[in-house]
Amino acid sequence: AGQDQDGLAGTELAETVVVVAQDRGGTPVEGVDVAFTPDPNSGSVNPTAGTSGADGAVSTNWTLGVQFGPQRVVAAMERDDV
Repeated sequence: AGQDQDGLAGTELAETVVVVAQDRGGTPVEGVDVAFTPDPNSGSVNPTAGTSGADGAVSTNWTLGVQFGPQRVVAAMERDDV
């Protein structure tokens, strides 16, 4: 959730960015560590990492970079079973 948002450069997006850790069968997985990393010139996130809850969700707030144009945040985890 929170993808494909529009916002003014240098401002926090209105919606929280949420990723959901799921197993191969689509069941949410609790306890997965996720790191959020903005691309260069894509602002900052807070928090930069989190652990999925019972619903598999991990979220962060994203403040866009000051440059105009598309920006991106990457969510990564170090488990291969989700």
